[in-house]
Amino acid sequence: MPTLILSLFACAPPTYVGPVDEVAAPNIDILFPNPIYMSAEDQTRPICPTFQLVVSVENMVMLGPVTENAEGEGHWHFYPNASDDSVYFPVYSNVLDMTEPMAEGSGAIKANLTQNDHSPLPEELQGEDEAIAELTIADTEDCIGSRLDLSGGDTGDAGTDDSGE
Repeated sequence: MPTLILSLFACAPPTYVGPVDEVAAPNIDILFPNPIYMSAEDQTRPICPTFQLVVSVENMVMLGPVTENAEGEGHWHFYPNASDDSVYFPVYSNVLDMTEPMAEGSGAIKANLTQNDHSPLPEELQGEDEAIAELTIADTEDCIGSRLDLSGGDTGDAGTDDSGE
C-alpha cells in the first residue's frame, strides 16, 4: 500500500502555461509562381506573362482600402520588379490576377506586408513581412500559369494602380 501512495504523489500535474501577451508577427509567402513550391520539371519551365499570383498571409486581416491603421490589419504590395520599390500595386486579398503581361525575361517579384495607410509595419512586427520569388517570364507553349483573359468585373488586377498616390 505505501508504494501505491508514493506513486500517486510522485506524479506532478503538468506546468500551467498561461496566455501569452505577445502578438504574433504577420508573415507573407509567395505560393505561386514560386519555384521552391514547384516540381523539378516545372522549375525548368517559364511562367506565362499573365498569371494568377497567390500568396499566403498569416497573422494579419487584410482589408480593403482604409487609411486608419489598426493592430493586426493591413494589406500587401506587389512589386513586379523586386529591386524597384517605386512601382507597386496594393492588394487586399490572397490572389492577384496579373492581367497586364509582365515583361519577358528573368528577374524577381516581391510581395510585402504594409499597414492600412501603406506605411511599413511597426519595427516590432517586422520579420517575415516580405517574400521574393525568382522567375523567368516567357510566352511559350509550355509556360506555367495561365494566359488570363479576364473581361469585366473588378478582380483587383495589377493592370491598375489604386494606391491613390
